[in-house]
Amino acid sequence: MNARPSKVHRAQAQKILPPNFETIKACSEYRCEALAAAPTTTHYLAEKCSPKKRCNSGLCPLCIRALRVRFVEFLDQERLDKHQWFFVTAYMRGWTKEPGDVRAFGQLGTHPAIKAFIQRLHRVSVPDPLMLFGAIETVWRTNDNEPTGKPFHLHFMISGRSEEQIKKCARGFDLDRTVATELRVEAVKAGWEDFCKAATYTMKQPFWKYSYWGLGPRKERQFPNRRELGELICNLGPHGTAGRLAFAGMQYKHGRFELTSNVKSMSAKSQVEDGSNNPADAEKRPPNELWLNLIGAIVTTLQAGNWAPQPLPKHQTTTSSARPVPSCTALGNSNIEGISNMNAQGTPRDARVTAASPNRSGTSEPKRFLRLHHVEIHDPDGEYFYSLKFSRRSGVGEVVLPRATFSNAGHAKAALLKRGALLPENFKDRCDAILDDSSAREIRVVRQGGWVGDAFICPFGVFGNPTHTDKVKLDPSLFVGRSVSGTKREFLSGIRPLLLRSDYLVLGYLASLLPSMASRLGRSESFGLNLAGESSTGKTTALVLAQSLLTKASERSLFNFNTAPATLTNKLTSYGGLAIPFADLKAASEKGSKVAEKIQTTVFNAVTGKGRENPATTGLRAASFCIPLLSSEKPMSELFGQGNLEYQDGDAVRLIDVPVPKREDGGIYNRRRPSDTPSTLAATLQSFLERQHGTIFPAWIKYVSSMRLPALQFSVAAHRFIFMESIDASDGAHRRIAEHFCLLLAAGDVASGAGLIPLSRETIKNALVRLYNLVIGQFVSASSRDDEAWDRFIAGIEQYPLLVKGEAPADASAATDGFRRNEKDGPRLYIKYDALQRLVDNDWCLEHIIMKRLVDLTALDGGTGARSSIVKQRGLPRSRYLAIRLAALGL
Repeated sequence: MNARPSKVHRAQAQKILPPNFETIKACSEYRCEALAAAPTTTHYLAEKCSPKKRCNSGLCPLCIRALRVRFVEFLDQERLDKHQWFFVTAYMRGWTKEPGDVRAFGQLGTHPAIKAFIQRLHRVSVPDPLMLFGAIETVWRTNDNEPTGKPFHLHFMISGRSEEQIKKCARGFDLDRTVATELRVEAVKAGWEDFCKAATYTMKQPFWKYSYWGLGPRKERQFPNRRELGELICNLGPHGTAGRLAFAGMQYKHGRFELTSNVKSMSAKSQVEDGSNNPADAEKRPPNELWLNLIGAIVTTLQAGNWAPQPLPKHQTTTSSARPVPSCTALGNSNIEGISNMNAQGTPRDARVTAASPNRSGTSEPKRFLRLHHVEIHDPDGEYFYSLKFSRRSGVGEVVLPRATFSNAGHAKAALLKRGALLPENFKDRCDAILDDSSAREIRVVRQGGWVGDAFICPFGVFGNPTHTDKVKLDPSLFVGRSVSGTKREFLSGIRPLLLRSDYLVLGYLASLLPSMASRLGRSESFGLNLAGESSTGKTTALVLAQSLLTKASERSLFNFNTAPATLTNKLTSYGGLAIPFADLKAASEKGSKVAEKIQTTVFNAVTGKGRENPATTGLRAASFCIPLLSSEKPMSELFGQGNLEYQDGDAVRLIDVPVPKREDGGIYNRRRPSDTPSTLAATLQSFLERQHGTIFPAWIKYVSSMRLPALQFSVAAHRFIFMESIDASDGAHRRIAEHFCLLLAAGDVASGAGLIPLSRETIKNALVRLYNLVIGQFVSASSRDDEAWDRFIAGIEQYPLLVKGEAPADASAATDGFRRNEKDGPRLYIKYDALQRLVDNDWCLEHIIMKRLVDLTALDGGTGARSSIVKQRGLPRSRYLAIRLAALGL
């Protein structure tokens, strides 16, 4: 198998290497950079490495290149490209190292997640043998030149299993749902070129930097700078050339690769750092100083005669929760002491190294364990829960159980057995140890959105300062999947021309950013916005844009207004600090007074945080600042009037009606150019948001969390003064509406300064001033609304024809709904009730203004008990009419 001389080996491999394979010269330069960046050369990287004296470090680009060359030659020699292969990539939850974190990740090629995955693949009953090779790796990742983390992830090439079988086995992974594609399984195209390209990508050099434009798929591969390289070296930790690799159906032995039929799962291990088990190779290749120290200590002990074999305790535990956690800086001594460090990714921190029993074969039953992963404290009652990991036949299971369950070992045992756990023999002792463990990480689980420290919590995830985001999370039952596509830079450059053509898109954009900033300042009372205008004017598109800053949105994904009122009201607490776009109100199942009451109740609860005290929500605090975003074809005053509800000034201030121009005037695109058509702009925006979404909001939260509160407060105060100087707000209700627009302007100023909205501060202010003037132009106070309803009624009387008793009208159709006629005591108006409703066009005003005034003026026949009566008129069918004495109205 790779037995030909080295010169022939090298010459043969050079012909089959892919075009972009790294050169020896480049690797020499990479090694010099890595040597300068390494914290020390004692444990990480030897000073020198040559073909005759390799350092055999997994951090040495020259040694890794030699390994990759040998591997490519092995693939070609065994003709493995003739098999069907699948390329697999998996991102795991909690495996991302934050910038500045220099702690070692822990186990690499021998990670329990890799072993469990290979075991699951072996259990699949198929005749084809399993072949697998892969590696764990990380890269330094930046987004618009800003470091975003170092995600450790897995790459595999698998043959002998179908795509469905691989995906089923991958369900055991604890995948990171925050990335765009947490699991990728793709068939490798037939032919050596594609196979070799995928294989060398799976097993590649350890140091790379990927520069993304935002979070999108476009990236540029670079070599890290010295600071970044130093962090990657510390995160990877000391390991051999094959320390990151894992195999099944093949192995790396005696410095060469070979196929094997009896190896179920093998991760590269060796007596020397490059994976060789050959004593002759060990003499040629000097081991690292760490191993020299270990070997020297063992030899000294044996010579002194101070060693004797110790019997293994009968029920020795595999974990010890009471054992103190070793320091992260004691990296070099951890393996010597028999302790593997715990890290942020959840790798074991307290597993003791125990000798294998000679009576057990390599195919023994799965190792049984029960481990406390972290403690959850659930708000608002403060109940404690344990997040546990346990062994089961299909790998590793995880469950969250109340702490009280472990006060009774029988109850805990039943709860775990129900979930397929393989319990350790000393189960009762493990329960007691778990109850006594005070070193486990504590996570606060909340049911309400908003800020907790410098972390912002919402159903779409936890954003903000990384030091706080891992200490709190939202109740899993409230979690909503989030989608990210495109890049921040592409989003900003693409949305700019559309924002310049629509003040309404600017309003939706700012409404999406404001709630999180306002809740950061401790504000709770907010406001709602309703875009009122005829159908097909782009109202819903503006709301979709607001949601697209956070995740992918469409009209179908907007908040459902048909949710039960109690459920809808309670659900708002988890959306604190967000804009909440609702679907069009015309789709509401309720009509008339019911939909008006639901709007009134929902908006009042959302913007004030009150009205939630019921048995289901006892103890919940009021929701943070949030902005309901609605759209309707009629203004709220008309919707309330049709439901026979009074639309008071308080309602108009809490839920601001923003009038949208008619279709022929461009709809929401009120600033479009003459050459632009609204339909073209709408199609462009819709297509753009399909490709670009979810990139702005995380950056916004990160920026706001980094700002000092006095700076935010000053921005709000300054822009209140600026906006008030730009408008005329003499009326009290007008000033209250202007206060809301001041907050929007402050959010726009902060976003513009952070480069998160592609508009200048002056452009944002002018757009908001124009919208404010439109709002005030349509705003109707309670008193003027009543007067307008009465004036509309008086003006409409003249439209009914004047008839003579006993004579048929010239046009009977014109007098069907009502007519005037002279009686002995003066002229009267006979009008049907439904015609009077259409004339006033507001049920509340009809009942509480028109009818009340008619009674007060004694203008109705019958007084307070007036009812419609049958009136005869030649030429008209007998009908019931209300009789109104016009003389009492001064007509």
